[in-house]
Amino acid sequence: MHPSAKGHTAWIGGTTLHWVEMGEGEGPPVVLLHGLCDSHRTWSRVAHLIAEKRRVLALDLPGYGLSDRPDAPYTLEWQARIVTAWLDALGLKEIDIVGHSYGGGVAQCLLLVSPGRVRR
Repeated sequence: MHPSAKGHTAWIGGTTLHWVEMGEGEGPPVVLLHGLCDSHRTWSRVAHLIAEKRRVLALDLPGYGLSDRPDAPYTLEWQARIVTAWLDALGLKEIDIVGHSYGGGVAQCLLLVSPGRVRR
């Protein structure tokens, strides 16, 4: 990740989540969700470019990267509910979301679990 990236952890929905944050800017932040068997590092080549104009949060989904691996179902819906709880904890009412592979499935499920939260 870019040197300006700052790592964070928080207890959310019964597990510890890790994410990296960088950038500032107007408008909703951009949330990046990685694919299966990956982590926030999947975005290392592009996150800092997006962060030139936007706030960027690259989450390690539960079970991946530096996030905990709870005893849970790991369904798309469960992951989307954890992401929703994380967004609530950060006070983020509206986001733009980018998902790669499995992260895209979580992003799509987020549209059902948390309608109105995703701007695009």
